[in-house]
Amino acid sequence: MPLSTFEQLLAGVLHAVILTDDSGVIRFVNAEAERLFGWLREELVGQRLETLMPERFHDAHQRHRAGYAADPQSRPMDKRIVVGVRRDGSEFPLELAVGRAQVDGEVIIIGIAHPVAAETSREREAWDQVKRLQLVNRVNQAGVRCEDLPSLAEAVMFELGANELAYYASLAIVSADRSVAHVLARTRTLPGEQSGAPMQAVPGRLKRDVYTIEALGAEAVLLGEEVAYTDLAASERPAHLAIARLGMRSALLIPCEPADRVRTLLLVARREPGAFSSVDREFFRALAHQFWVASDHVRLAEAQRRVEEVVAQQWQVNAHQERLAVLGAMAAGVVHDIHNAITPVLCLAELELSTPEALDANMRDVLQQIHLSARDVVQVATRMRALVKGGEAPARRVPVELNAIVRQVVQMSRVRWRDAAQAKGIAIRIKEDLDSDLPHFSAAESEVREALLNLVLNAVDAMPYGGDLALRTRLTTRNGALHAVVEVSDTGVGMDAATVARCLEPYFTTKGDGGTGLGLVSVQMAAEQHGGRLDIRSALGAGTTVALELPVVHDQPQEAAPQSAPSTRCLRVLVVDDEPLVLRVMGRMLAHLGHEAVVAESAERALQTLREMPADRQFDVVLTDLGMPHMNGRDLARHIRKAWPNLPVVLMTGWVERADAEGEPLFAGRLAKPPSVESLRHALENATRHDPHVALAAVGSP
Repeated sequence: MPLSTFEQLLAGVLHAVILTDDSGVIRFVNAEAERLFGWLREELVGQRLETLMPERFHDAHQRHRAGYAADPQSRPMDKRIVVGVRRDGSEFPLELAVGRAQVDGEVIIIGIAHPVAAETSREREAWDQVKRLQLVNRVNQAGVRCEDLPSLAEAVMFELGANELAYYASLAIVSADRSVAHVLARTRTLPGEQSGAPMQAVPGRLKRDVYTIEALGAEAVLLGEEVAYTDLAASERPAHLAIARLGMRSALLIPCEPADRVRTLLLVARREPGAFSSVDREFFRALAHQFWVASDHVRLAEAQRRVEEVVAQQWQVNAHQERLAVLGAMAAGVVHDIHNAITPVLCLAELELSTPEALDANMRDVLQQIHLSARDVVQVATRMRALVKGGEAPARRVPVELNAIVRQVVQMSRVRWRDAAQAKGIAIRIKEDLDSDLPHFSAAESEVREALLNLVLNAVDAMPYGGDLALRTRLTTRNGALHAVVEVSDTGVGMDAATVARCLEPYFTTKGDGGTGLGLVSVQMAAEQHGGRLDIRSALGAGTTVALELPVVHDQPQEAAPQSAPSTRCLRVLVVDDEPLVLRVMGRMLAHLGHEAVVAESAERALQTLREMPADRQFDVVLTDLGMPHMNGRDLARHIRKAWPNLPVVLMTGWVERADAEGEPLFAGRLAKPPSVESLRHALENATRHDPHVALAAVGSP
C-alpha cells in the first residue's frame, strides 16, 4: 500500500495519529494530533518526535526508541502512559500506543495517542502503583537478560529515569573496607560532574563517582537499615549541604541486601524537602530488594558461565593432552623408523671413509657430504625425540669452525642454487667473504649448519630469476663480549615492513603451499639456544640480509674417563634385528672391527641359534634391537638371562625408551642407532666386562 493511501486512511481517525520513520522523524500527523498538540501538520512534518514531549525525557526516549527500532520482530501495540507537551509548553498526560508497519518497503512507526481523562486522587495512586509494579517486574526481567552487575544497574537506572520517579538515583558498590561506595550507574549527571544528559543511565566512573558513608552520616545503612534525609539543606553536615547545592533536598539511602551482607546501596533523591512518602519508601525498598534478587541471579549466571568456561577449557586441555600423547607415540615411531632408515647410510659411509686411500677425491667428497647430512638427520631426530618427552634436546656442543660450516652448507645446497637453477635457465652466483681470523668456539654444530642451510635455501627461493647470494663472516663485540656473525644476503624480491614484522611467526609463509613457515623460526630458536640473536634487514625489491650472531664461548673440557686399551680379542657376536639391511651393515661393521658376526632376523630365530650352538662356538655377546614383532628385545633378554646368565646382551635401539625399566638391569649396555664404529667398539668392550653394572654405566648414546 502506498504511504499516501495509508495516510488518507488515518486522517479521519478520532485519536491523534503520528507516523515517524525508524529514526524518529515525523512523517505525518492527522487533524486530531494537530488539535491535541497545537501544531500544524506542516510545522511538525520533518521535526523529531521529541518535539512533542518535555525536554527532560528526550534522551531517555531516544534510547527507548533505538531499542524498539532495533528489534525487527512483530509485537503487539506497546501501550503506556506518557507526558506530552503542547506548543505553548504546557504538559499533559496522555495514553500512547506504539506499533510498526512496512509501508512501501519502509519501516513506519505508528503512534496513537489520546489525553488521559481527569482522574481522582485514588485512581492516580492506583495507576502509580501499577506503574511501579511494572517497573519492579522489568527489573526482575533484566536480571534474566543482563550478563553482569553493571549492565543490570544501568537497566534499573534507565527505568527510574524514564519514569521520573526521582530527580537523581544511583546504585553503588560498598568498598572492601566499607568506608566508601563506588557508583555503578546513575540516572543523570549532576552539575560539576563529567558531562552527560539528564534522565538517562550513565555508567559510574569509579574514580569520581564515590561517596563516603561516614561523611553522609549513613553508618546505619551498613547494618541493613534505611537512612532517610528529610531536608539536606537544613543539615549541618558539609556533605549534606554540598548535595543540597546540587538541587537535591530529600534523599533515601537503602541497602539492597540483608543486614548481614550489605554490598550494594540504592540512593534516590528529589528536589523538594520531605518528598518521600511512606508509599514511596516502601516502593524503593521493594526495588532495592528486587535488585538484590536480580543481582544474585546475575552472579549465579556469571558463576555458571565461569564453570562452563573452566569445563570447556579443561576439555580442551584434556583433548590437547590426548592429541599430544597420540602425536608423541607417532613421533616416537617416526624417530625409530628414521634411525633404522639412516643407520645403513651413515654406517656404510663411515666404513667407506675409514679407508680413504681406496677412494678417489670426488668419491671421498660425495661420501663426506652423505655422512655429514646423515649425521644432521640423526640430530634432527634426536631433537624430535626430546620434544616428544617434553623438552628441548640439550644439544652437544663441540669446538666448531664457522667458516668450515659455511663451506659445507654451500656444498650441501649446491643442488638447489646451481643444478636446479640451471635447469630453469637462471643463474645464482655464490660469493663468499669469510674472515680468516674467526676463532673456534663451542656450539651445536648440526644446529648451526641446519640454521645456515635454511637461510641459504630461503635466499635461493627469494631469487626466482637468479641473482647473487653472498655469505660473509666477521667478528663483532656486543656488551663487551665477542660474537661471531654470519650473514646471508640475496638480491631477490625482498620483503615489505609488514612481512618482516611477521616472518618469525610460526607457520607464517610467503611461499604458499610450498612453505611450512618454520624455517626462520628454527633459525631463531637455534640463535636463542646459543645465547645469540637473529637480525633481518629487507626492503621490497632490494633483497634481504639475515645475520646470525653467536657468542664466542669456550666450554671447559671435561676430563676424559679412563679408558682401557682397545681389545684385540676377536668376539663372536649374535646380531638380532628385523631389518635385513641393518643386519648386513652391522655384520660389515663388526667385521671391520675384527669380530665374527652371526645374524638373526627375529628373537625366536636368535633363541634357536643359541640353543643349537656347539660348545666350542659359544657367543661372547648378543646385540639385539628393541622393537621387533612377536618377541621384542626386552623379552629376548629375559630368556637369555634365564637360560644363559653369563651371556651379556647389548640393547641396540632407536626408540625413545630407557634401556631398563626394572630395578635390576637386563642389558650390559645400550647402543643407540645409528651406531658409529667407535661407539660399537666401546659397547662391545664394556659389555664383555665381568661386572654388568659397570658395563651399563659405561655405555651410552654415541
